[in-house]
Amino acid sequence: MNLIAYGPIWMASWLTPIWVLSLGVFLGIVTLGLLFGIVFLVSKRLGKEIYAIATEGVLMYANWVGLSLASFGVLGALVAHNPREIAESIPALLSTGKQAEIEFVVPPAEEGNAYSEEVAVSLGETGFEAEDFSEINFWSDNPVYMATKPGHVEMAGGVFALERVSEIGGKEKSFVWLRQLDSTFPFEGTVKTVYFQSTLSEPVHGKFEIITAPRHGEVAIVPIAALSVIGFYLVYLSIALFFPRVSAVAFATATSEIQQPLFIILTILGGVALFGFMWIPYQTFGEDYKIFKESGMTLMMILGIAQAVWASSNSISEEIEGKTALTVMSKPLRRWEFVVGKFLGIFWTLALLFLILGTVFLVMVSYKPIIDFRDASRDIPAWQQLFDITMSTIPGLVLAFMEAVIIAAISVAISTRLPLLPNFLLCGTIYALGHLTPTIMQSSDQMFSGVKFIGQLFASVLPVLDHFNIQAVVASGRDIPMIYLLWMALYTILYSTIALMLALFLFEERDLA
Repeated sequence: MNLIAYGPIWMASWLTPIWVLSLGVFLGIVTLGLLFGIVFLVSKRLGKEIYAIATEGVLMYANWVGLSLASFGVLGALVAHNPREIAESIPALLSTGKQAEIEFVVPPAEEGNAYSEEVAVSLGETGFEAEDFSEINFWSDNPVYMATKPGHVEMAGGVFALERVSEIGGKEKSFVWLRQLDSTFPFEGTVKTVYFQSTLSEPVHGKFEIITAPRHGEVAIVPIAALSVIGFYLVYLSIALFFPRVSAVAFATATSEIQQPLFIILTILGGVALFGFMWIPYQTFGEDYKIFKESGMTLMMILGIAQAVWASSNSISEEIEGKTALTVMSKPLRRWEFVVGKFLGIFWTLALLFLILGTVFLVMVSYKPIIDFRDASRDIPAWQQLFDITMSTIPGLVLAFMEAVIIAAISVAISTRLPLLPNFLLCGTIYALGHLTPTIMQSSDQMFSGVKFIGQLFASVLPVLDHFNIQAVVASGRDIPMIYLLWMALYTILYSTIALMLALFLFEERDLA
């Protein structure tokens, strides 16, 4: 049963992208449940320990977000657009791709015949459904005619045509068909055999390549979301099991910061601000959602940085000044474990903040274009279009989170020596200079040597935060390549490691007494 048949169409367009993403979360949680069941059967003691970790601290709150999305992954089928067809596309991810690359030779037309003898090219016993075709590549050294039914091409149905032209190929006239959202499929029904004919008095050599894809390629996000959920939990559990002392410090820090009024205020403030941003007219001629995406990601990054600086000062600087750190260090805990544990606690706090606000933000990003289209008196966009807009936001959220993590690592290092106010001032200065570093380097090329040296010093010491700036990408509507995210993740890890090494050096020299 699909309730959308009895409800407004815009609701299906709005909620279907969120439902597809929630399907991935649902599969990830189910997989984690199966893994936990296996572990519990093998070792009850380890199973109970994992259960205790997964139901406390950050994971307890993450569980609520994950279960909410997973529940919508089940119940959302009632309001999604063609949920059965979308769900059936998920297993097709394993069986699609390059299916056939066939070379053929069409004999010359005999004297007195307008067309050559028909050449049948089989596509396999089962063939392919026309709607599963994603890409068709065709090449021949001379023009030929193509059809999907035997007989004269002018009499046969299903003639392969581009703008009603059935003659394809021929030297420079290679042909490529790509499936788009509003494409007209060149074939109909199940295609098992294609037929070629020629009107020339010489043989024609050609090649025919078929690439298939799920009817709804958007389901590719499902395994990515599932693996992300599994990875998040496995990383958290691995640190807790293999580094218990570091994890104990991280758990105490994260739990304390999440229960602080500031975290609650920032979360509520962020949610209310994102909702307010959605209704602001940006006067961009139907593309307000681009400015909305940029504003929302910037807001979450600023809130994350504020939370990180506050948490590092509250959990490190104040504990040192209040002699709490001396009490903690009197236990069998190394100083590096204390520093790394504090950073991890702040890291998990930031992850939870971005998880909550990011989920709310994605729901609003999916709805924002509907508001824009209504204001412009245009038809409601298809759910596939809203899906592309919504999912293209996720890489930006990841980059914003990485930038907040780098500032958090720097703030941890500063907190080992300075209190809250200098920490905020220094982190704010580093944030500003980090975004201005490329501009400073370009300007210093034409200056005297002293200015150029300062510019190079900033570029060498400070993080180049402008790498995380995606304003140009958002404005142009382009996607962020996965390889870029991987390089930025590596940059974040390396710079955070350097900042933590500096924090450890400063903390080792600090007299806690």
